[in-house]
Amino acid sequence: MRHIASLVDVFSSANANQCDNKIVQLLMNPDELVADKYLRQIFGDVKYEPRGPSTAPDFLCDNRVAVEVRRIADLTSVAGKEVESHTLHMRLIRVTKGILLALCEDHTLRANSNYCVWVRMYEDRQVNKKAWLARLRQHLPYCIAGDIEGDGFEIEVCSGVTFAFGPVSYGEQTYFFKGIEDFNSGGVVAGSYVRSISRAITEKATKQIHYRKLYSEHWLLLVDRLMDLHIGSREDFSDLEIVRRGLTRPDLWDRVVVINPKDMSTLLEY
Repeated sequence: MRHIASLVDVFSSANANQCDNKIVQLLMNPDELVADKYLRQIFGDVKYEPRGPSTAPDFLCDNRVAVEVRRIADLTSVAGKEVESHTLHMRLIRVTKGILLALCEDHTLRANSNYCVWVRMYEDRQVNKKAWLARLRQHLPYCIAGDIEGDGFEIEVCSGVTFAFGPVSYGEQTYFFKGIEDFNSGGVVAGSYVRSISRAITEKATKQIHYRKLYSEHWLLLVDRLMDLHIGSREDFSDLEIVRRGLTRPDLWDRVVVINPKDMSTLLEY
């Protein structure tokens, strides 16, 4: 606790601008760390949160360029609300591992062979751990008994979500998590970029109002967390010009840049 307090004191002091950059980086989230590395390739002086902790802008470069940072990620609908697919997937992984552990510990649901389990998601998916677990407990014994040929089977645990079971000869648990297949993610890369970038521009514009007159230039850096969800390789993505045509830069921003977090390169700028 003393160590954490000392970091906050250093950062909040009048000498915060001269403190070691490695200490300041401990206070940054992963997207801000990417932005920090990117900006230091361009500017000689980069200050993090120049107006204080949790106060916009995120960075000030050469005492004139104010920079806001945000991630761009795919959006999906859950119970009528838009959430980032990355956030949904992380939650889904936690839920799935908990469910599989409960099934492993239930001896009445033991199988003769081990099963790897894929979670497959479609439109209008739902995340409800209690409902999933209850449905699996209800249907799993019959599905295992009917899997005479060892081809595996699927169980729809709720609207838009199925568990696919595939028999395997390895593994220490009866059921173990293999991965996620999100069928709502493919084939819409360009459209996802346009929606996500437009959303980020609108959200960050509300913060800019409070400090716009203090600085001469304003940048919006967008860290790309979207590409890997769709095709896994930015080299295979040929729709950047389609994305560019679908975007209009608002007067509030002098520059909008999409950053590749793997190598700090500029993926898209307008």
